[in-house]
Amino acid sequence: MRISEYKNMCKTSNDIILEKNKIYDMLNVFRFVSAILVICIHTVPLKNINSEISFVLNMIVARIAVPFFFTSSGYLFYSRFKENDLYIKGYIIRILYIFRMELYIFFS
Repeated sequence: MRISEYKNMCKTSNDIILEKNKIYDMLNVFRFVSAILVICIHTVPLKNINSEISFVLNMIVARIAVPFFFTSSGYLFYSRFKENDLYIKGYIIRILYIFRMELYIFFS
């Protein structure tokens, strides 16, 4: 028996989960930074300290966060869709379920 065959036989459930769910480390780091930038957009933290720095941070630098979230979400959604055709069906069913619950709450 070869070593690679033995390793495949001895995979734990954690190994299988890690193979199934790809981890994008740098994407997670930039998502964290972008979340902080979105908070800066909404709170304007440097307004009282220096208005020029506040303008540069809020109107120039932090504005990259929202398009980043939009494009990264599209990339991750498409990669899941490409791997599994049933993912889109489950995704649509979940959205319709949430929409139905919102209608029920709104009209009751």
